[in-house]
Amino acid sequence: MKLKVAQREADGSAIQFEKDIASCDEEITLLSSHNASLEAKHKDAHDALNHIRGSLKQQRQEDPARFDNDLATLQQSLREAKLRATQLQDNFTTTQSIRVCCPQRRS
Repeated sequence: MKLKVAQREADGSAIQFEKDIASCDEEITLLSSHNASLEAKHKDAHDALNHIRGSLKQQRQEDPARFDNDLATLQQSLREAKLRATQLQDNFTTTQSIRVCCPQRRS
């Protein structure tokens, strides 16, 4: 009789162990899936960071050329403005000289 009770208890323990093992296997599957998801997110974040680093490096390399181009454009505009101012000043001076020298020729 004691042997049958011991057998039932052993069978019950074995069944419980099998349930525990199945539960652990299920948890391992869920954790593995979660881990894979985290690894994919990490890879995406790493790729995005590398893209940003590359873009910033390219921008830093292009900035001096852009600055030089902008500077050249502004210098050209300044030269043109100075030339135009000189032309206007010359025109004004010539007009004033004509008015002073020849008051009868006022236009």
